[in-house]
Amino acid sequence: MKKKILLCMICLCVSMLIPFSCECKTKSFTLSAAGDCTLAKDIAQPTSVSLPTVYSKKGAAYFLKKVQKVFGKDDLTLVNFEGTLSNRGTRASKKWAFRGKPSYINILKKGSVEAVSLSNNHSSDYGAVSRSDTMALLKKAKIAYTTETSTAIRKVNGFRVGLVSISSIEVGYRPVATLVNAMKQVKKKKPDVIIVSMHSGIEYTQDLQPIQKTLGHTAINLGADVVIGHHPHVMQGIESYKGKYILYSLGNFCFGGNTNPPDKDAFMFQMTFSMKKGKVSRKAPTVIQIGRAH
Repeated sequence: MKKKILLCMICLCVSMLIPFSCECKTKSFTLSAAGDCTLAKDIAQPTSVSLPTVYSKKGAAYFLKKVQKVFGKDDLTLVNFEGTLSNRGTRASKKWAFRGKPSYINILKKGSVEAVSLSNNHSSDYGAVSRSDTMALLKKAKIAYTTETSTAIRKVNGFRVGLVSISSIEVGYRPVATLVNAMKQVKKKKPDVIIVSMHSGIEYTQDLQPIQKTLGHTAINLGADVVIGHHPHVMQGIESYKGKYILYSLGNFCFGGNTNPPDKDAFMFQMTFSMKKGKVSRKAPTVIQIGRAH
């Protein structure tokens, strides 16, 4: 009996020395989001000032060097990846088509980008094989990616961050129904926070289109915590809807698709999420304006 009592006392003392996790502890992560990112050129663009030429001269770290004070200190950086990285495929019959070298994945890696959206009108510019090659490179680089039909979970500082993306640009596409299905899919993965990337609107106009508002509101209604918009290549407004933010367009970011875009203003968006006892809260966001798209 004495031995049993002594053993219990020893176990109790040891358990008091071992640290344990507690749901009452607050945990947090900071998200940074930026707009259209194209690591390629179209065949019609001049070679002398193109992204491939700059890459060969300055290397991968050059392109996002100036934003490392933001991306390098956050916990999750998300951009719209518009284009493909592949040595294969046939160019689609369209005005602009983008295919960069597979090595350009290092721009994202050295730039501290952890997640991308592939839901846009350039993710298959050189056919399905160029899209699959791009996804394989992202997976190997451990960069999370989403498509219209494939959601993702990124584990960040104890959070399960759900990533969803949607596009309304393709002809004959049913974006609202697809978004509903994507939200159902990601919720099955039990995320703590859901971030939706939205590719929608009309290029080079600051006027919002009805489909943008419909998609943004639908995403929030279905449980999204923030909606990140892109495609217009210019800055558009930010809406607070039911206490959550919809960013309709962040503008261009690292955009090799145009050597001299007519509108060079853009912004990055940053927000910190906290969670205590399973309840998520959001701090006031920060908008970081870029006077000239990088």
